[in-house]
Amino acid sequence: LLIEAHIWVYDLDRQEARKFKLTLSASERVALAGATYFVLWVGIPIGILLRHPNRFVVFLVSALPSFVTYFVLNETGKMLASFGLLSVPAGTWLANAVFLLVGWRLYRRVCG
Repeated sequence: LLIEAHIWVYDLDRQEARKFKLTLSASERVALAGATYFVLWVGIPIGILLRHPNRFVVFLVSALPSFVTYFVLNETGKMLASFGLLSVPAGTWLANAVFLLVGWRLYRRVCG
């Protein structure tokens, strides 16, 4: 499926494909810079809700699934952008938006 996305980009003429890749790269750099905060925004409330004395268990249950989920959402957003179903900024910020909404909901649950 990922190969098909790159084939679609190469079906464009060279100048449009180059512009698309540069736009994707620039937008992805900004989105990934904020990814740390959005993953923490989800991971910390999950860790607080667990209240387990073993920190390693809390890490395995809260952080690792958050990282994997973020990676899957990020790749999905980039593929949707490369297929033309989303704009490039919307595709690269898809994972951040989802994590912001989920994190907001978790923080409201933890804080009251």
